[in-house]
Amino acid sequence: MGRRWFVLWVVAALCLCLGVPVQAESDVLQAIYPRHLADQDVRQANGFAMVALALEHSGADFKLALSDAPMSRRRLELELKRGDLINVVMLPDAPTYDEAYLKVDFSVDKGLLGQRVHLVSEQSLDAFSGVTTMDELKTMTGCTGSAWRITKQWEAHGFKLLKIENYEELFIHLARGSCDYVSRGVMEILPEWDAYHDRYPNLRIEPNLLVQTPLRNVIYVSPNAPDLRDALSRGLTEAEDSGAFDALFEQLYGDRLRALNLGQRRVLTLGDPPPAP
Repeated sequence: MGRRWFVLWVVAALCLCLGVPVQAESDVLQAIYPRHLADQDVRQANGFAMVALALEHSGADFKLALSDAPMSRRRLELELKRGDLINVVMLPDAPTYDEAYLKVDFSVDKGLLGQRVHLVSEQSLDAFSGVTTMDELKTMTGCTGSAWRITKQWEAHGFKLLKIENYEELFIHLARGSCDYVSRGVMEILPEWDAYHDRYPNLRIEPNLLVQTPLRNVIYVSPNAPDLRDALSRGLTEAEDSGAFDALFEQLYGDRLRALNLGQRRVLTLGDPPPAP
């Protein structure tokens, strides 16, 4: 990841390591966050920072660490239910996750995940400049994560998609011209471009479109860790009341949002998926 975003994550981790008092192990909440497959995956840093903030304001003694093994989305979904290798993660709010895990019902990204911009190849910029409707966007092919919740939403609305299992391969396929765009949340795209544009110099951030859809990130906890869920919920409420949540939100996302000129973009709205026939 870019140095700026990496430093934010490392500082958060160091604060945690230094801030936990020595207690009997049974008195300390154990929180293990999944290590992502790609070091450049900014979602790990964002989620880890929000979990750290919540625990710091929970009033509980805790230890927070990354998992030893890196995990794909499908793997972390399985391991979160078991609760042995990991027990907390930031994920898109989804009914299937609500059934499988314990949810902390607090939008840790203020809905930014549903504010979508596009990473495109330089060759596709002219084609995107003429897009003014969803139907026109549907004529293009998007590379997307095969296990992502938004992928199911795109599919239900009839978008053409190339589904990819591995996160880093999204950028490889886009650079090779296998697809026209990769849709990313506004809090994700700048650090991702920063991480990959040297390797794939034809990648560009499309400057004109903003797709809005109802989607937010929340924190999910293993069913085996109800005390951890309660502490996170308590901590996020306290952080919001004290202003600490807004301060971290600005630190993580403020510069990125301003750089994307969201208020100057054409807005296309994508609603919830239509009901199944």
